[in-house]
Amino acid sequence: MTRLESAMLKPAECYQSPSQVLEEPWSPEDKFKVLRQWKYDIGQLHVATEENMGPASPRPDPVSLEQIHAAMTAMGYDPETGAAPTKGG
Repeated sequence: MTRLESAMLKPAECYQSPSQVLEEPWSPEDKFKVLRQWKYDIGQLHVATEENMGPASPRPDPVSLEQIHAAMTAMGYDPETGAAPTKGG
């Protein structure tokens, strides 16, 4: 399994912060997919926690949605819609 494939499946296990994803030599689309998966995973963790089904082994310093949004924004993506930058702005 390639590093990209691993990152797309479990980004939190591959990186300590979303900014590390930006340093990879991948296309902006692939980086966005990794960040989007990380965002989804955090959302699922929040739902599980609300239902008293927390993680078996919590990370000591979990990544926040704000950190993921900041990385997406730094790439020019809208973190809410996933819209990519266009020539028209």
